[in-house]
Formats: sequence, C-alpha cells, structure tokens
Amino acid sequence: MKEIIRTSDRVVIGLAQAMLQDEDIIVMVLDDQAGMMLGKVLCRLLVSDEQETRAREILTEAGMGNELRDT
Repeated sequence: MKEIIRTSDRVVIGLAQAMLQDEDIIVMVLDDQAGMMLGKVLCRLLVSDEQETRAREILTEAGMGNELRDT
C-alpha cells in the first residue's frame, strides 16, 4: 500500500475516498490516534501499489493534485 494523502481535513479524505472507490480503486483510510492527544488527528489515505498511478491521475484530474504526497 502507498500513502497518497495525509491531512487533518476529513472532508478531503472523504471526497478522495469516494472518487477513488467510484473508479474501483481499493482505498484504506488510517487515523493517527496518537495525534488525538495533541488535538490534531492526521488521516492517511492509502491505495495499492498497482493502483497508485491511476489514483493519482484521478485525483489530479479532479483538482486535488495539491493534496497528494510526493512519491
């Protein structure tokens, strides 16, 4: 699995997850529970290695390219 987005904005995570799942991309969302103690929870969106390139294309075409982590 490859992490393609890390953010504390759950709206961004939800939108990206929905778009990718609509395109049959397998998505896993993980929360940084340790961050809860600090008041800031980072969510990570991961996709399979094989689907990373396509997932990045979908999100970039949707205007979410600025949310993507560097490879």
